[in-house]
Amino acid sequence: CCRYSACRAEPQEQSSGRGRKAREWISKPDVGLYINFLFSLDKQADLSGFSLAVAVSMRNAIRRLGGDIGFKWPNDLVRFDSNGFLRKLGGILVELIQGDSGELYVSTGIGLNLKPCEYETTLKPLSLQEIIGKESEYIVVVAEVIDSFVEMCREYCVQGFSCFRDRWVDGSVIIGRN
Repeated sequence: CCRYSACRAEPQEQSSGRGRKAREWISKPDVGLYINFLFSLDKQADLSGFSLAVAVSMRNAIRRLGGDIGFKWPNDLVRFDSNGFLRKLGGILVELIQGDSGELYVSTGIGLNLKPCEYETTLKPLSLQEIIGKESEYIVVVAEVIDSFVEMCREYCVQGFSCFRDRWVDGSVIIGRN
């Protein structure tokens, strides 16, 4: 369903990131991973549930790194802390972009807190370092994120969201809660 892909990951700060509903997103230098995948899309491709499949792929990456996370609809990567408070490891933003010649592109941005940090949000930040108990090498995290994302895309292009549904429900922190 996609013809080519490109990826960009930067270890520095995020000064003009965007969240859902065009919210501004600022991240301090050297505390996170900010990665964007861009690929062209066949016009008949069905993207319903794609962002949820991305969340499943990020859970796979975090598990390979020695931790675990869940999901809060529609785009938060989260986990409950030892006090029962929901904390945010990162987020996902998927956008469709139409090129000048009518071609469609999917831009998928993923942000993950790698080190402890503070920023304004409704959920207290959580870092990968806190989840797995040690600092991870940046390149190792990037490799796991890319590998998990590419693996998800291959599966998604063949089967769509249906093959991710049960895994997303399993990781949801809001299903069955008030």
